[in-house]
Amino acid sequence: MIFIMSSQWSLQRKAVAAPLQIAQTGADMDLLKWIKSLDDLLFELMSWLVFWPLTLLRTLIGPLKMMRYADAQLALPEEEQYSEALSPPVFLVATLLVSHLVSVALGQPDEIIESRKGLGALVSDDTTALAVRLALFSAFPLIFSVLLLLVRQRKIDRISLRLPFYAQCYPAAVFAAAMAVAAEIALLGIGPSGASGIATIAAMLWLVMVEARWMRAEQGLGWISACALALCGVLLAGTLVVTVTLVFV
Repeated sequence: MIFIMSSQWSLQRKAVAAPLQIAQTGADMDLLKWIKSLDDLLFELMSWLVFWPLTLLRTLIGPLKMMRYADAQLALPEEEQYSEALSPPVFLVATLLVSHLVSVALGQPDEIIESRKGLGALVSDDTTALAVRLALFSAFPLIFSVLLLLVRQRKIDRISLRLPFYAQCYPAAVFAAAMAVAAEIALLGIGPSGASGIATIAAMLWLVMVEARWMRAEQGLGWISACALALCGVLLAGTLVVTVTLVFV
């Protein structure tokens, strides 16, 4: 009788302990997954220190080559993509983030955060201000992607739009960096009078020439048609950015 009761008690203890062991195992697995995700995140962020300046330099020197690189990478399996550079959207985000950090380091107040007019009253932190700038500068790759699809007479959907949008993020990021430099020149009063305006015009001309060469290479357009289409895209995107910016500031 004592043996039977002892056996029953042992079975009951095992029955109680089993769920606890499973729960502990599950907690350990969750902890390992969290550590692994943290490891991946840390490596990804630290790799930006290497690949952001490399991607910036490569895009500045060979924008068309990087745009073709973006097209080629989307054809690869996801885990093999962009092993030699930042992906285009990440590069755009990182560029805007670096520009913002440089502005903060130089003691410049964020115009969107400081503004209390219009929709600017809803922006009270750096994260939201960065998101607004990302949406603004994303207008350039979006508009150029739509123009390219229209010229190709292709249906505009999420699949057809993704390929040109990714490619367009590379020159858009360099343009965003150049515009940030122009803004800092104006705010800090660096250089001769009109230096900020010259930097802005130079950035716009660079973007027009890159887009004209891209339209010519992708569509075989003549220089006049390609330049006209590129200029149209810059003006459309620029007008949209200025309009939305005025709403916020």
